[in-house]
Amino acid sequence: MRKAISIAITVIGLGLLSSIVVPNLVTANQRSRQKRTMADLRSIATAWENRATAVHSYSIDSSGRRTTVDDLERALAPTYIRSLPRRDAWGHEFEIESGPQTYALRSLARDGRSDGLPHHGAITNFSHDLIFANGTFTQYPEGS
Repeated sequence: MRKAISIAITVIGLGLLSSIVVPNLVTANQRSRQKRTMADLRSIATAWENRATAVHSYSIDSSGRRTTVDDLERALAPTYIRSLPRRDAWGHEFEIESGPQTYALRSLARDGRSDGLPHHGAITNFSHDLIFANGTFTQYPEGS
């Protein structure tokens, strides 16, 4: 009887412990993905800014069509960046906007869907996009 009670207490204790540990591990994993993605966005932006200094424009293609990751990679690698990160830490391809004097990089984050118009400022949800534009994060995790 005592052994059964001991086992029951152990199972309950493990259940309580896992109900605390598992959500914390998930949160830590998502934060890690955010930080890696932010580092990749900064690296891309640094390379793009170096190229813009050399060619006097952020524009990648004069055709007016949407800039793709392939376009950006052809423009930056290997001269300005050894290997261009193409995807965020969740596996979604970065979205890119460029003009002669402006640029923006967007990670679709955990949910892989665009938030549409940016919130501009701190975000608290791992599904909100991360946006780096014109030398700074315009949408970023709270506490960054």
